[in-house]
Amino acid sequence: MGRMKELYMELKEKYGVVPEDFSLAEYNLKKEYEYEELREIEERLKQSQNTNSNDAEDASGDKGSEKV
Repeated sequence: MGRMKELYMELKEKYGVVPEDFSLAEYNLKKEYEYEELREIEERLKQSQNTNSNDAEDASGDKGSEKV
């Protein structure tokens, strides 16, 4: 599907009609912001999962480093 048609359908679904004050630049900035937020959430989730798995390994003694 063409990008303009996809955009039109998204706006139609969200607002019912294309708003008179619609700005493609503003729309693109909002989409970019949403994408960055999702990316940050995914990154935090990955870090949290890595921390949790490292803590579990340390607790079981499998990968704990000993200092002498």
